[in-house]
Amino acid sequence: MFLKSCHSYLYIPRALLKDFQEGQLNLRAMGLVFTTFLSLVPLLAFSFSILKSFGVHNQMEPMLLQLLEPLGNQGVQITARIVEFVGNMKVGALGAFGLLILIFTIISLTRKVEDSFNFTWRVGTNRSFIDRFSRYISIIVIGPILMFSALAISASFMNTEFVQSLSSTPFRAVIATLTKHTPILLIILAFSFSYWFIPNTKVKLKYAIIGGIIAGSLWQLAGWAFASYVTHSSQQTAIYSVFASLFFFFIWMYVGWMVLLIGSSIACYLQHPEYARYRSSKLTLAGKDQQRLAVAIMQNIAQRHYQKQQPYTIDDLQKQLKIPIPVLNNCLELLIFHEILTMDQAEPPRYIPIKPLSEISVQDLLDAVQTGNQEQIKSAEKMLGNIDKAIIDTKMSLRELSKY
Repeated sequence: MFLKSCHSYLYIPRALLKDFQEGQLNLRAMGLVFTTFLSLVPLLAFSFSILKSFGVHNQMEPMLLQLLEPLGNQGVQITARIVEFVGNMKVGALGAFGLLILIFTIISLTRKVEDSFNFTWRVGTNRSFIDRFSRYISIIVIGPILMFSALAISASFMNTEFVQSLSSTPFRAVIATLTKHTPILLIILAFSFSYWFIPNTKVKLKYAIIGGIIAGSLWQLAGWAFASYVTHSSQQTAIYSVFASLFFFFIWMYVGWMVLLIGSSIACYLQHPEYARYRSSKLTLAGKDQQRLAVAIMQNIAQRHYQKQQPYTIDDLQKQLKIPIPVLNNCLELLIFHEILTMDQAEPPRYIPIKPLSEISVQDLLDAVQTGNQEQIKSAEKMLGNIDKAIIDTKMSLRELSKY
């Protein structure tokens, strides 16, 4: 089992390389750069107004300086300009319409991040509006408070008499290391939390943390490389003149978003090694295999429905049927589109029949998932061969199928 898992993980570098070649990560990172540019000042202004009430707003500028450190002197200039804009923007004076526009731009950024994460996790369904709104508000409001409060607490702790007294002891090197690496540790924590909290699927904490550590390390390496690039980029500075700072700022935002998406992909491939082998997010079965899968799904859902048990999530179905989630997800989308299944409001969502199963025949089910030329998975025939008998009698209802 261990060797099998290791063998599956060997496909991850190849899968990441394919992701780059297909260009989807690149396009999504560029889209996030554009949305970030539009929403950065409103987001910081909104966060600043909240942080001010908690007395930790003074930590905003040091954090921005840390994030833009690879830009060198230009990062200092950009930070000063952003802080100036934020200071001049009075959220309370915007009025109702202005406040709605401000919140809309912030939510647009958060939604685009979620959509990008869902793409890397092969999730084809979105959360309900209420669930999305509550999560977005918690990210926008609670996230900055936790981040900047952690910085403030860390700075206060390092300045206590107890810590200062240790600076003359052998612990001095440890304290210096912790002080130096606190920002990157907070970035790793933020990445890990994002991978665990934002995607519309159940992400195991250990894989979110591993993805966060890898992404944080890539962020640090990218920062060093980019700082070196900026230092030796006199030619670009001469070409872009007064726009040089903006030019480097856009590139660094792109690098940051790309690192974030790469970490999300790595966390996904670690939790689902089969995705590295069957990479397509539109991976479906062909012909009879798709129909067998649909019957197997509905057979399990019908059994739980009539036994008054908790409905299946997509992860439950994956464990039960041993089918890659991208395959299951596309089949489930067809069943939802043809109004055979629906999703409840639970988190994660559970799949339930949309109408009495006695009113749906197996023929209706087969017609709903009948597809054209799709990518095939050879193992599906073996996995789902035990339900052939149920398919023969296509006039059988799904209620009768649940008795098998």
